[in-house]
Amino acid sequence: MATEKEGDVRIERRGPEKILHFLVFGMVVGAIEVILEKYNVEPSGKFVVIVGAGRLVGLPAMIWVSQHGATVCLVNKGAEDISRFTRQADILVTGSGEPRSITGDMLKEGVVVLDAAYEVV
Repeated sequence: MATEKEGDVRIERRGPEKILHFLVFGMVVGAIEVILEKYNVEPSGKFVVIVGAGRLVGLPAMIWVSQHGATVCLVNKGAEDISRFTRQADILVTGSGEPRSITGDMLKEGVVVLDAAYEVV
């Protein structure tokens, strides 16, 4: 992804229901929710591919998008030919911890990509 398209999300809404939501699903899923809302992307009816099955990104994201009516495919980062899944995605969430593991040729036109990367400094 081009760095000019990257961005940080800061959660502005802080009601009790939002705090509970973050405690249950974590901040990454909270950020995913805010981004999708901001850009009017509804997970319902979409095919969502999640790369990485970790407890901080992949598993909570899988539960959340499932609860919002998406069809979900969870792909472990060691799977052979991840692109056979990513090319079908309407929404792609990456949380594999592997930089540059997803490239443009692995995506279909119009896919929404949410890269849940972090860096320890």
